[in-house]
Amino acid sequence: LSELLIYLAGLISTGIVAGLIAGLFGVGGGIVIVHSSLTEMFAPEIHQSRLNTWPQHYSWIDQAGLSYFRKRLGEARRDVEHGLDVTLDYFKYREQQEKALGILQFKLDILWTMLDAMSMAYVHNTPPYHSCDNGSYSIPE
Repeated sequence: LSELLIYLAGLISTGIVAGLIAGLFGVGGGIVIVHSSLTEMFAPEIHQSRLNTWPQHYSWIDQAGLSYFRKRLGEARRDVEHGLDVTLDYFKYREQQEKALGILQFKLDILWTMLDAMSMAYVHNTPPYHSCDNGSYSIPE
C-alpha cells in the first residue's frame, strides 16, 4: 500500500492527474496545475499549527525535514497568491468558473480517496479498495 500511495502522490505532483483533469474539463494542463493549487489556500495556517507541535509529538522527525516544511509555509502562501491571480485571470465567465469549481472538486475527491485508503489500511487494518483479496492482502508492519 505504501508504494501505491507514494505512486498516487507522485502522479498528482507530476501533473499526470492534471492532464487527466485537463482532458475531462477541456482546460489547458498548465492552467489546471496552477488552478488546482488553490486547494492549498488555507493550508499554510493548518500547517503552521501542526508544525508548532511536531517536535513534541514526532520527536523522530529529523530537523532538516522539519525545516523543509517550515520553509514551505512562505512558499505555499506565495504559490496560493499566484494560483489565485492566474485563476481569476483565466476563469472569467460563468461557464469557465463552473469548470474551475469542478476541477477543484475532482482534485479534492482524489485527495479524500487517498486519505480514505490510508485510513482503511493503517487505522482500520482493512483492504483500501474492494478488489483486494482479504486472504492475500497484508499491511506491512
